[in-house]
This record gives sequence, C-alpha cells and structure tokens, in this order.
Amino acid sequence: MNSNDKLNIIANSIRKKKLEKGYTSEELANRTGLNISIIKKAEKGSKMVNFEDYIIIFLILGLIDYNKLLNL
Repeated sequence: MNSNDKLNIIANSIRKKKLEKGYTSEELANRTGLNISIIKKAEKGSKMVNFEDYIIIFLILGLIDYNKLLNL
C-alpha cells in the first residue's frame, strides 16, 4: 500500500464520519478551529495537510480517543 492509498483511506474515513455526525465541512472547520481549506484538503486526501491537523480532525470526529492518545 502506497502513501496515496493511505491518504485515500484517511480521507474516506473523515468524509464518512463527518456525514454520520451530520456535519458540513464548514461546521467541522468551526468545531476544529481549522481553516475550511484544510478540512477540504483532508477530505480529498491531500498531502498538504499536516499531521497535527489530522489529529485535531480525528479527535473532533471521534476517530481516535483523546485519553488513549495521551497514553501512547
């Protein structure tokens, strides 16, 4: 599996969870405090999104657990 495949899996997970929660991209941007362009890039699987921004998105969407993250 190459890096593009991994980014596509991440992007699909973000889009799916966002829809499950009923969030728009704008609402997710507001909830994360990130710029809407970062959210849209993350949803498309762009290499331009940094690791920290992905972590924030994952935490807000419940894709990772904050308490478990602290115990790594």
